[in-house]
Amino acid sequence: MLALVLKDGSTGLSILTSGPIPPNPAELLGSDQMRRLIATLQKHFTHVVVDSPPVTSFTDGVLVSTMVDGVLLVVHGGRSSRHIVRRSRQLLQDVGAKIFGVVLNNVSLQSHDYYYYQRYYSQRYYKKDAGEPAAS
Repeated sequence: MLALVLKDGSTGLSILTSGPIPPNPAELLGSDQMRRLIATLQKHFTHVVVDSPPVTSFTDGVLVSTMVDGVLLVVHGGRSSRHIVRRSRQLLQDVGAKIFGVVLNNVSLQSHDYYYYQRYYSQRYYKKDAGEPAAS
């Protein structure tokens, strides 16, 4: 299994590609074989990152979230609605996934939406970490 892991010489990053799409991806991702694969990779690597499609569109990410230590929710700035982000969070919480955080990408720094996200998350999470009461 580890023989299929490729290592980039310049970055030192190891990668295991998914290969061709199987006829039954959800069945494969939810299998004991997938659990064993992740367990094997965790024994040999410091960090194992699994990229999946959007959790609201496919079951893949929700299935994988039950097998890993945590999830980083990637949100496309200016494109992902708050409703979709909330729905994604709920789907993950419903299966007991631990959400480590949110990555907000493709953000225009001149956008008012960016200001909202920055202000909201800094008030809600960073002050909480510093021991100050979090905004509700």
